[in-house]
Amino acid sequence: MGVTDTLKGRTKVLLTSPCPEGVLNSCVKAGIIIRNAEFKGQCQVVLNLRDSEMPLFRDICRKNGAEFEKLSQKGGKKLRQLFKRRSVLLASLVLVAALLLLSSCFVWRIKIISDGEISTPKLLNALNSAGLYEGALRFNISSDMLRCEVLPQMPEISWLGLNISGSEARVMVRVTPEEEKIYDEYELTDLIASREGIIKSMSVLNGQSMKMPGDTVEQGELLVRGIMESGPNPPRAVCAKGQVIAETRRTIQAVSPETAQYKKKITGRRIKFAIKFGKKRQNLYFSSGKHIDECVKIINEYQLGIDGLFALPLSLIKEEYIFYETCAENYEGNGEEKLLEILRENLDGEILETEFKESSASGKKTLQLTALCLENIAVPTVP
Repeated sequence: MGVTDTLKGRTKVLLTSPCPEGVLNSCVKAGIIIRNAEFKGQCQVVLNLRDSEMPLFRDICRKNGAEFEKLSQKGGKKLRQLFKRRSVLLASLVLVAALLLLSSCFVWRIKIISDGEISTPKLLNALNSAGLYEGALRFNISSDMLRCEVLPQMPEISWLGLNISGSEARVMVRVTPEEEKIYDEYELTDLIASREGIIKSMSVLNGQSMKMPGDTVEQGELLVRGIMESGPNPPRAVCAKGQVIAETRRTIQAVSPETAQYKKKITGRRIKFAIKFGKKRQNLYFSSGKHIDECVKIINEYQLGIDGLFALPLSLIKEEYIFYETCAENYEGNGEEKLLEILRENLDGEILETEFKESSASGKKTLQLTALCLENIAVPTVP
């Protein structure tokens, strides 16, 4: 039974006759279409008929001495009565469909898809100046227009594409890869000291050494000169390469409070809701304007729509406040390990000795780590 039969109405009947085949043949001759006949035995068969065929079928059964029983009835008059009773629902569905059609003419959601790291706020500002923003008419936006406006503002982007589906705009960008510096052995480059220390060893691969092991150097002092002697020929400029291992002394300081506030226990929760239409927000609660302390505020925004299909300019905002009691306790933490971790992240070498000091004054705790290190202090520079 198709959609047409459902709209016109259909009835399932159980035909009982000593010869049901004869009744079926009479129905076919009378123009009744037999649909999905199912025999239940030698004398019974289940038929699906249209409501308009029922009077003729009743006459045929009477002439052939057959009986029938209605099993179910769907569609037709019953369906029309249901629609009549649900007129408000139908009108609402038509209104929703019209709103979806109207909403699809505008962009209500912008999604950024990138193959690398990109500043999303900067890109959204550039798109806004190019005419792509929440509430923009989609027919006035094109990929060529965005490329002409955005690429000059953001040279870190090499390609930009736009795909609008429903009310969602997907902006696809390709980040320009960083150019690797090509080593040029003929470019004049020196090696200087990144910090003061006592040189322990030197390994010069290219260039002229200006220091010797045992020398004390200051920060910024020349270690290897980018000049090579060539016998009778004049000196030539080269890119100095090498490693200078020196004994250095580093000092790291940090200040932390003596006491810290800790969450003791949760005392309650409060949930508030708001509705956002476009860029306008309407709170569904009364606000006193007072700042709420000792609580965690979690905000979730749910935009109506289906991701990748359509989006509506209507969002539900949920604010959850979690209240807790606080207590002040002495700050407990391994400050020495934290400072050592920071030192290791910024050290090209090894740590020989460490000295840790801790002092307190005016409610604050001062941490100081002094380390004797063995590290490479040679850094390249172009004179």
